[in-house]
Amino acid sequence: MTDDAEIPVPAESEFKVSFDKTAVTCARPDGTSEAVDWSELEAVTIEATQADAPNPRFIWILWGEERLTGVVFPGGATGSDAVLEEMKTKLANFDHKALVTALNSDEHQTFIVWEMADAGHDQGQPKDDNEPNPFLMN
Repeated sequence: MTDDAEIPVPAESEFKVSFDKTAVTCARPDGTSEAVDWSELEAVTIEATQADAPNPRFIWILWGEERLTGVVFPGGATGSDAVLEEMKTKLANFDHKALVTALNSDEHQTFIVWEMADAGHDQGQPKDDNEPNPFLMN
């Protein structure tokens, strides 16, 4: 393999996201998985990428306890529409306006679409880009 060779990026649909009454789970194409319990969910953000970026257009990040755990999946993951509908139902004060803004953004920004009341950010506003984001896919 030469240094110029590109590493194939899995299709967004190869990520499988699902939920039940206790947790949201993402099964990744490499066979690994991650989960976050609904009861430990502290925030939901959408990372919008630049319109011309080769990465997924947007990435969901469901932040778990103390934002040290969570689930990350691309917007086109299999099952993502069902998870979105469940979040809209289950999470009080889910910010629909921030969702629309994030999905229509052409710039690299992170939008908070839901957050526990005492977690410290204004919903719908871009998050401080200096905050570490341990879940981003490379």
